[in-house]
Amino acid sequence: MTRLFFRISGLVAVLALAVGCSSGSSGASITGGSGSGTSVPPLSVNLIGPLQYLGETAVLQVSQPGFIGPYTITSSNGSVLTLSQKLTSTQRGAASTGSPQTIISPNGQAYVTAVGQGTASISVNGVNGILVAPTSLQSITIGGGVPGSLVATPAAFAFTATGQTGSFTLTETGYPGPWTVTSSNSAVVSVSPASGSGPFTVTAVSAGAATISITDGQTNTIPLPVGVTVTSGAIQ
Repeated sequence: MTRLFFRISGLVAVLALAVGCSSGSSGASITGGSGSGTSVPPLSVNLIGPLQYLGETAVLQVSQPGFIGPYTITSSNGSVLTLSQKLTSTQRGAASTGSPQTIISPNGQAYVTAVGQGTASISVNGVNGILVAPTSLQSITIGGGVPGSLVATPAAFAFTATGQTGSFTLTETGYPGPWTVTSSNSAVVSVSPASGSGPFTVTAVSAGAATISITDGQTNTIPLPVGVTVTSGAIQ
């Protein structure tokens, strides 16, 4: 009788343990990935460095607790924001005009470089297919060259007769052109072409002074002063 009692008690204890284990998990439920309904650690995405102008490069860092990689990183427009390896990554798609570009980064790091004017977004895939598209990485707009780096060579002109001409070239960090050029007084000085990558031709029209305004594809503008001095008549 005593032996039967202990057997029944042991069976009841095993059944109670089984019921307790099937009551569910307190972990968070992640939706949108192939692991929906399972406990998945959050995916963190950080962009270190500015991305406003052509030629600028920032570092993208991805992390997920307990998960080393790989991560799939995508630029919605590879001709605006291109992705490249930092340490080790595999490129899966060319940075062609208007097309997305994707790389697979085993370590969760990548370089993001502004290579063209326009707008692009960055998204990241982590474990269980979870997709993250941070608001800060959506609709990143890239403008012209870096402020303060627009330079005209030469930086000024001084003509001594009408009809004289000269030419100047432009350089700007991270920006190959085009630029827009305008004369403040076309009756004194003309400039052509009105836009392009240069060189640009300046022509003295009449005596006076004028300024040629040079503007890039963003809002960077520099002046190029021009003076025309005409001496006529004979000394008696």
